Amino acid sequence: MSTSGVIHSTVTLSGRTAVDWEDMAIGPNPSGGNYIYIGDIGDNGANRNSGVDIIRLSEPTSTGNATLTSAQYQVKRVTYPGIIFLREEDAESLFVDPLNSDLYIIQKLGQGNLFRMPANQWNVSGTFSLQSQGSINTEADYRPTAADISPDGKHILVRTSRNNGTKAFLFLRDITTNQTIQSAMQSTPLQITLQSEPQGESIAWAPDGSGFYSISEGSNRPVYYYSFSVVPEPSSAALLLTSLAFLFSCRRRLGGSIALKVRS
Repeated sequence: MSTSGVIHSTVTLSGRTAVDWEDMAIGPNPSGGNYIYIGDIGDNGANRNSGVDIIRLSEPTSTGNATLTSAQYQVKRVTYPGIIFLREEDAESLFVDPLNSDLYIIQKLGQGNLFRMPANQWNVSGTFSLQSQGSINTEADYRPTAADISPDGKHILVRTSRNNGTKAFLFLRDITTNQTIQSAMQSTPLQITLQSEPQGESIAWAPDGSGFYSISEGSNRPVYYYSFSVVPEPSSAALLLTSLAFLFSCRRRLGGSIALKVRS
């Protein structure tokens, strides 16, 4: 799909049924190009006791519709460790670390529990029990509905929702000190108030990392683009000054208007 919402191509996965596809991500392919990851990770009915699935395929290099056979994509079944209560396994957020291709899932309930699957598990057969990474540092009652990481691996966005509004939490990761995803997402994030959407469950960084997109589920929904005049840097020494600059220089491009609210 283009930045104006025009669909360029549709890819069909032959032999695959979408149980509850919730999020998509992109990550580097060591052989060249990128992989696309699809998270069949929703479980509103709390009946997926045998696990949920991650699908990986090579990013198409041309537009036009295509049908992939089961030999052209991979499926990895994953389970959660230590499920305690009904629907705890429901998740809508998935992203892939561009620095090492590890995959992360954020559960929807509470502030969001973070789980990791190392990249090497794609070469291992069988079901993988995800590694718990603790809870992420969002506000109570804001349930994660989508996530994405910037192409340089330094900025992680988590979209959330609750009855009276939607927010994106922006976590800053200092890759110069090899900060882990887990550590970054337990730090204090910046907060962005998003445009109201009927069922906003998507968020994605622009390829150059200068902003991000969102769109609601449903037909004929607008695509919103949020641009950063100053993208905050994760260096701890400059965090305070950057946060203040970020507060006054971010803007949302929506029909030429400027209406983005951010607070640190």
